[in-house]
Amino acid sequence: MREEPEIVKTLRQEEMLRVSPLTSVEKVELINKKEDKKEADLIKFLRVIEQSQTSVIITDAKGNIEYINPRFEEVSGYSKYELIGRNNSVLNSGKTSKKTYENLWEQISSGKTWKGDLLNKKKNGELYWENVIITPIKNPEGKITNFVASKEDITERKKTEEEMKVKDHAIRSSINAIIIANSVGNITYVNPSFLKLWGYIDQKEIIGKPIVKFWQMKGQYMKVMDAMVNKGGWVGELIAERKNGSTFPVQLSANLIKDENGDIKYMMASFVDITKQKEAEEEILENQKRIEEKNIKLRKLDELKSTFLNVTSHELRTPMASIKGYVQMIIKQALGETSKEQNKALNVVLRNVERLDHLIQDILDISRLESGTMKFVAEEVDISNMIKEIDQTM
Repeated sequence: MREEPEIVKTLRQEEMLRVSPLTSVEKVELINKKEDKKEADLIKFLRVIEQSQTSVIITDAKGNIEYINPRFEEVSGYSKYELIGRNNSVLNSGKTSKKTYENLWEQISSGKTWKGDLLNKKKNGELYWENVIITPIKNPEGKITNFVASKEDITERKKTEEEMKVKDHAIRSSINAIIIANSVGNITYVNPSFLKLWGYIDQKEIIGKPIVKFWQMKGQYMKVMDAMVNKGGWVGELIAERKNGSTFPVQLSANLIKDENGDIKYMMASFVDITKQKEAEEEILENQKRIEEKNIKLRKLDELKSTFLNVTSHELRTPMASIKGYVQMIIKQALGETSKEQNKALNVVLRNVERLDHLIQDILDISRLESGTMKFVAEEVDISNMIKEIDQTM
């Protein structure tokens, strides 16, 4: 048989007391028992509030504080002696809008419960967020006599929410395409840059679909997943496939998101369109190819020039050697006597032959310098003789 609720028992006892033919002494004893029970319940209720990890504050109908529990003292930094008798507005930070407070008072003054978040101020001036539930307390006539507020410190939660907002804004406004997929590879989120890059208008066209649908080489999915599981992430290039079927190259950076147990929950990937980079690389390769072709042609021309100079110098030096030999023989009068004037003229011819020979040698030296085959040999030089030779050739 189910036990009756306490309130039913109390009402039943009151009814029995009213109609019972008990003596006055018996009635007094019964009333005392009832009062003892109420006092015990009140003590139990007070212990619950005193030991609660939720802040509790009770005010009169004007908002003047009549009670705060230990948890409220701990969170706010105020003792009950500092707050009892003061108006609840002492906790206001000045950061909550006037409209919020107007709505709050309008609601609780009409007998309704108000729920919401308030940014309040501790005794030391530190701001903190509270999730607040304020309930009006009425007397038997229905008049509001008090307000009781239960408060939960949600400062850390608010910080987390704010950080999440910042991160969400960063992801949404990122120029990189970002995608999040669940543990089986189905998409749960894409940012606007992804929609734009792949040619979609709405997330609904993408959410729930497998991530492999959006790149060309489907077989690479397992390669990427294996790398992420074994190495913690993967960076590489893929060929992406747009809504209209066209393709473009992307740089992919992917990582796994795991829970506290190390189980895979999500995969997050960032894509960068590298079309222009690839075009630039191809242009560089084409330029390098053209330069190499020109270099080959230049090397061939150099080889032809060297061959030409070698052949030409050989062909020139052979008759010049004969000329030089005969002139020297004539000067030495090996072929007959010559006059002073003839010797002078022959010496001019000899100097010019030698000059031409030196010129040919200089051309060959320049060719060797250009080809890198020139060998330098250090030797002493008579400067005065060199000057005379130069003067004679002028």
